[in-house]
Amino acid sequence: MIRDTVFFDLDGTLLPLDMDAYVAKFLELLSKLDFSELEGKAFNEDVLNKAFQDMISSKHPDKTNETAYFDSIEKHTNIKRKAVEPIFIDFYQNHFHKLKFASNREPAARKVIDILKSKGYKIVLATNPLFPKIATKTRLGWAGLSEDDFSYITTFDNSCFSKPHLEYYLEILDKLTLDAKSCYMVGNNIEEDLCAIKLGFKAFLLTDHIIGDIRKAPECEKGNYLDLINWAESLPKI
Repeated sequence: MIRDTVFFDLDGTLLPLDMDAYVAKFLELLSKLDFSELEGKAFNEDVLNKAFQDMISSKHPDKTNETAYFDSIEKHTNIKRKAVEPIFIDFYQNHFHKLKFASNREPAARKVIDILKSKGYKIVLATNPLFPKIATKTRLGWAGLSEDDFSYITTFDNSCFSKPHLEYYLEILDKLTLDAKSCYMVGNNIEEDLCAIKLGFKAFLLTDHIIGDIRKAPECEKGNYLDLINWAESLPKI
């Protein structure tokens, strides 16, 4: 079977991130959100964090990650989505961009995408779908990329699973009518990205910003950004 589709992770792969600084600032911004209209209902940034973890850890094939997130908030506070969502939307529209400082544009990301597109590969942005589309679009901009570079992008409103659940990848394959044996996965996270190999993907492990113990990585191509460019150039035209 011809492999004609390449899945890419975003954070730490196409977009280098200082993850510690990113998470610290993210939590700081959450702590500054105005919950005054919800006072007395035990709603705060801790509830948002709990909902975030609930969304990641559970499998909920009957609902999107977005719905699971707001359902978790309601479970912990009895506050309905319609009351919380305006705060949530305002955060991503007006505050999320402040996290850009923790990112670093990597020219190799643009080059690899252009090489693969010129060869006729379908390209999927397989970023962990824990954020709304606006947040993913913003992070793509930091990387010097756009949503037009991808045939499909996972976001929390179109996905029912998250990494490292294999169902995350199966859901994409099903939606796009793809066979895992026709796909590559490129990422920096041994657990979240390379688990796709179990389904039949071939993979490239980016080692510049690797997450996990490389000694535990399954057999695959691996290397730095220059190696990734060379790998893309070595692939046949479709």
